[in-house]
Amino acid sequence: MDIVAAPAAQPTSCPIGPLSADERRLWALEALCDPLTIGILSRLRLPRRCDCLELGAGRGSIARWPATQCLHGSVLATDTDIHHLRRVHEPNLTVVRHDVVDGPEFRPGSFGLIHSRALFTHLPDRDAVLSRVAGWLAPGGWLVVEEPILLPTGMLLDPAVGAALTAFEHLMADALGSDFQWARNMPAALRTAGLVEVDVSGALAVTSGGGAINEFWRVTLAHLGADMVDAGLTDHMTLRHALDRLNDPDYRDFTMAFVCAWGRSTS
Repeated sequence: MDIVAAPAAQPTSCPIGPLSADERRLWALEALCDPLTIGILSRLRLPRRCDCLELGAGRGSIARWPATQCLHGSVLATDTDIHHLRRVHEPNLTVVRHDVVDGPEFRPGSFGLIHSRALFTHLPDRDAVLSRVAGWLAPGGWLVVEEPILLPTGMLLDPAVGAALTAFEHLMADALGSDFQWARNMPAALRTAGLVEVDVSGALAVTSGGGAINEFWRVTLAHLGADMVDAGLTDHMTLRHALDRLNDPDYRDFTMAFVCAWGRSTS
């Protein structure tokens, strides 16, 4: 497993002004993960005639990439909320509202590439859904899955930041059944789904005053803070201190890693 440090975005890199809180969160994930994702997709040497599926497409940054590389193929970008995909325009890219758990099935053998990011961590029966999605691959097609791992919060340099992230993890587990350690099992899950040539890589996000991971946590804690307090998982003072630390340009630590695993279908 290769681990590289995710580059910290400069303060001017995040277009905070015109974006909603949800768009800022999605921007942060793009800034953190897109270099890793594109590097891996480039290694797969996709044919120019390749039909691709992007599950949980977010703002569409990765859906655009195969659309510009596989010029004789197509890209289907899906999400349960396609509002943030309204600005995605490529001649061979189609946007569709779709729920990978309860939505319509795609035909087996439909896609040469299926990619997802920060999706399976939040799904019930995630291993079963992963196996079902793998069945949509054409022979020789690739499934590329990216998920976050929350690093041990008790080991963070600032106890308030650790307490706030622990509260976040518990809230998401209670509300959605999210598992921020499942990514460790992705290579095994891909092999169980029948895929071969399974491999894995990762990026370690470094906090910095203007970095993308700080923006992700600032938006997330501000959005969910009241729910975390109401659930008795933390208090306002702890949240305030954590947000202050995330705004501190001198605060450096490691809170999250992003793992990307991939495998190829043989049938």
